[in-house]
Amino acid sequence: MTSLLRLARLGWILALVPVLSWGREPARMTLGTGLLGVLDNDRTLAFSADYRFAVSGLFQPRVLASWATDGSRFAGVGLLLNLDLDDRWRLTLGTAPGYYERNRGRDLGSTVEFHSTAEISYDLGGKRRIALSLGHTSNGGLRGDHNPGTETLMLSWSAPLGRK
Repeated sequence: MTSLLRLARLGWILALVPVLSWGREPARMTLGTGLLGVLDNDRTLAFSADYRFAVSGLFQPRVLASWATDGSRFAGVGLLLNLDLDDRWRLTLGTAPGYYERNRGRDLGSTVEFHSTAEISYDLGGKRRIALSLGHTSNGGLRGDHNPGTETLMLSWSAPLGRK
């Protein structure tokens, strides 16, 4: 059964290869707002800022920061994979390890956390995009069995920086 699951995963990955964004992606700034703890009973307002580096390859480096009204903060660096679905729609998958500061916010188990996202965005023209993303932040089991994790639902706006 394990071999069959691996083969199915490989098939999905290979099916996505033709739609990968191989073109030049400009550097861009992405600003967002939404809810932290969207799948929990304790939700709080969250904000994010994400600098995405210019790239002509497959993976796009990023630096991101987020903060919530409960006092929690996250800062990390990571990679994005842009999958163009058509001329306007794009699916972006990303991951970023980083530093988490709880303050009076959620106890996620560690100061080292991993933030993963799945984002669907629409090109508004001029390479400006509006996006909806679902993210998951957890310590990946770095602290044994204390890994509660949390989810975010964010609405964001993104614009290219510099020349178009």
